[in-house]
Amino acid sequence: MSPRRVLFTARDPGGAGYSAPLIERLLTDPFFKVTVVASDAASGIFDKREIDYIPLNCAPPYVPSPPTQEIEALRYELTKIIQTVTPDIALFNLSAYRGGVDDVALEVIRQAFPDCTTAMLFDSPGLVPWREGCGPDTVLATTRAIEDWTGKNLIAESFFVGDSKAQDLRCRPVMEMRRTKRADLQLAETDKLCTFIAQGLNIPGHDDNFAMLLDAYREKAKANPSRLIIRAHPVCDKAAFMYLRWAEEAGITAQVDKDSDIHELLCASDAIFAVSSTALQDYVQLRQASNGLNAVCAHLLIGNDVAHWMEKERGGWIPEVVKSGQISAVRDKAELIRKLNQLFSLERGETPVEKLKITDDPVDNFMRYIHSI
Repeated sequence: MSPRRVLFTARDPGGAGYSAPLIERLLTDPFFKVTVVASDAASGIFDKREIDYIPLNCAPPYVPSPPTQEIEALRYELTKIIQTVTPDIALFNLSAYRGGVDDVALEVIRQAFPDCTTAMLFDSPGLVPWREGCGPDTVLATTRAIEDWTGKNLIAESFFVGDSKAQDLRCRPVMEMRRTKRADLQLAETDKLCTFIAQGLNIPGHDDNFAMLLDAYREKAKANPSRLIIRAHPVCDKAAFMYLRWAEEAGITAQVDKDSDIHELLCASDAIFAVSSTALQDYVQLRQASNGLNAVCAHLLIGNDVAHWMEKERGGWIPEVVKSGQISAVRDKAELIRKLNQLFSLERGETPVEKLKITDDPVDNFMRYIHSI
């Protein structure tokens, strides 16, 4: 019996982080032949894990509404790949916006291979990127809440897989990662590392929130040994380098981090700020691997521009880690200053690793699903 042909697509690092542990297991199973297709944004995850993939040359800009000609170029490239692979099963990550790799690939397969079984990994309820009639057969839910939401709101079947990315992060040697990264950065034990997670260029409210962080950080950093690192977005680094120029003009020691392992950087940090990045959700999982990690963390949601952008582009989306109270949301400058006060009064001491027990293996759940097809 010939192996069943499985196609995976990945648009961004967040989605690739969910699919990578599943792909690794699937590659060891002789019943399946796996092909991975990745955009530039997702490719770094697969490179680090030594997973082979087909790179996409025509992935559209990382924006909410890519130009039509960019989407059509992507459709043409994906059609050629899919016709070569002729998949029996196709699995996608959730694209937050229409016009991404995953939802375009889903449309192509629906049209060209109607008998192909399709499934999409969901990590957040409420974001439905596909056009009506072009949805997947099954939603692979990463949480029970998404499983319930799918049953109430979508025609697609729901299958609970669990959070493969969280399980993977919880198994990392986080304190070793922290020591190694801080040594690479030549940080003394008393130095405070503040990391800002930059997004793409010209996203409403993001620039204002970073400028406010700079203004508050500058006064605190004068009397305290510290360093500011601006983590660039894997696709669009222009905003990060613009922020670096602002920091230098303000007399703040800063640097851009573009290509290093973001999880090592998160472990090394004493404070982490973001506007809409899922990096803080990753940090929560890393922190659960060891209670030795205790960075000051916050989503910066200051001003009407951010609120309007969140409502328009994210459907009122609020990060799950904020909803659950694991990460706080900063909504004004006074609150931001209180967060920075916590950073510079923080006394860190390493504590024994306390790993969580995993009772339901997402990778095993996924393998049960794919063998059931």
